[in-house]
Amino acid sequence: MDESLKKWIEDNKLTASNYTNNSGLDVVKVEEFGELLYIHTFDGNIIDEDFGFILSDEEFDALDKAEFQYILFEFGKKFYYSGLKKDRNKYNEIIYKPEFNDFKYIGKCSEEPVLPYVPLGTHDEYELMNGSGSCSLWARKAKFLGFNMLGVCNKNTLADVMSFNDACGKFKLKPIFGETITIAYNYDKDKDIQETFDLKLYVKNQDGWRNLLFISKMINVDYDKFVPFDELSSHSSGLIAVIPRESYFNYLIDREEYEDAKAVLKAHEKIFNEIYYQIDTLEYQSKTLFKKHLNQIDQYIMKYRKIVKPILINDSYYLDEEELGIKGLLNKVNGKSLPEAKDQYFKSVNDTLNSYSDWLDEVEPLFQVIVDGINNSVKISDSIDFTLNVSERKIPAFEVDNVEDKFFEVLQDGIQKRLVGKVENIDEYYKRIETECELIVPNDLCSYFLILWDIVNWCEKEDIMVGPGRGSVCGSLVAYCIGITQIDPIPYNLYFERFLNKSRVEAHHAFHLIMDDGSELEFHDGDRIPLVGGKEIEASEDVDWNNIDIDIKAIVK
Repeated sequence: MDESLKKWIEDNKLTASNYTNNSGLDVVKVEEFGELLYIHTFDGNIIDEDFGFILSDEEFDALDKAEFQYILFEFGKKFYYSGLKKDRNKYNEIIYKPEFNDFKYIGKCSEEPVLPYVPLGTHDEYELMNGSGSCSLWARKAKFLGFNMLGVCNKNTLADVMSFNDACGKFKLKPIFGETITIAYNYDKDKDIQETFDLKLYVKNQDGWRNLLFISKMINVDYDKFVPFDELSSHSSGLIAVIPRESYFNYLIDREEYEDAKAVLKAHEKIFNEIYYQIDTLEYQSKTLFKKHLNQIDQYIMKYRKIVKPILINDSYYLDEEELGIKGLLNKVNGKSLPEAKDQYFKSVNDTLNSYSDWLDEVEPLFQVIVDGINNSVKISDSIDFTLNVSERKIPAFEVDNVEDKFFEVLQDGIQKRLVGKVENIDEYYKRIETECELIVPNDLCSYFLILWDIVNWCEKEDIMVGPGRGSVCGSLVAYCIGITQIDPIPYNLYFERFLNKSRVEAHHAFHLIMDDGSELEFHDGDRIPLVGGKEIEASEDVDWNNIDIDIKAIVK
């Protein structure tokens, strides 16, 4: 095995081996992933002018016979793997085009976790100008490192929840939804600038989700990127609070205002059913910051440990150690120093514990606090009973005894007002209405149309300008008849299908699966899926996607 490849495998904790097969080809076998054909540079190049792999005859034959599913290659200073994507060059010859999939976080990790732990400090690319890395990559690495749950806590945004939820589902992780919010503890509405601090909130149940959405709305709409502390009292149900490093509590500790710090903890305790104190070391490579935070933890242990329990949360802003430069650049843009960015990458539980070794001599009781903090990360994650169901259509019901009867009543009234005696080709209009209703009624969209009808009616009664309608909805004759839009689609040849069609209505019946190698498969209702052993199943919502063994080779072929 090449030294560079050997080092890459070791650094990325891949369980892999290298051998030469009977045809003299270089093969890398990754446990729980498969075998890859390892190709080398030819005259200093690995990709030709047609953007295809440069292969020997033996390598091409092996790929053509589907002896391998992937190609492994080095490009720059990194290793990638590629699927077998065929194309033709300018001479009409078959070539294999490279895909640049990172050769890491695949198969089985060579390191077994020493303790159960849940990382709750993910800051992904949705935390603009601070975090990085797609949700899919965070989830993929978490799964590879042996975690079965993953928590996110981006600052003042929940923009990632759909992507995060989807990524965790693909990699069979339980998602823990959280947010690092900015709080004005001494809010003064007459002041232009408020003194603000951080607080982490995690969703425990459906009530918590609703409350976190409301808090996030207040932060981003009602106030200027913060929320007054007093506003939390009526929106705390179902939320777990964590006192982080940049907290008002630690600020008071630094000022040696210990009784005021205790009062702050009591105030949080009164509002939230569960409250924890965050232990975090990843940001403190600077000696000044290190000493400052050590004192905070020391004071916590001596004075407040009986009031609030510890939890270990390492805030991670980038995936791998070598990506320090990304975070360093973002820090400079935000006016922070590079030392604050060091060691903020996503670690395994073993590496996390090793990062505390230097601390144990500084703060004697810290070892037990760390152990308790690890246990509490698992405890609160296990207690969380919330699932973000994105496949279920959640349209509010229009509250009448029979929504379909009401829909047709409103529609008939609209037809009389807008069509009868006003259009010449009435039969064409009736046919179009019938076509639209054949999609609207069976798919439970009557409430949707009635709610919009009710809103428009109310606005008109209150003398609120509504407008003629915008976008593809102007292609709906039903919407025109009941007064949602003011544009008759027939004279303008506007298509209803651009607004609603069978594919759109049934979009939630598409299934996206991430395989162990990181590749994505998409199936729809009714698709035949080949299984290992030669059998097939039909894709549907009843399929237990976690317990089927898909024949990837059959799909590739």
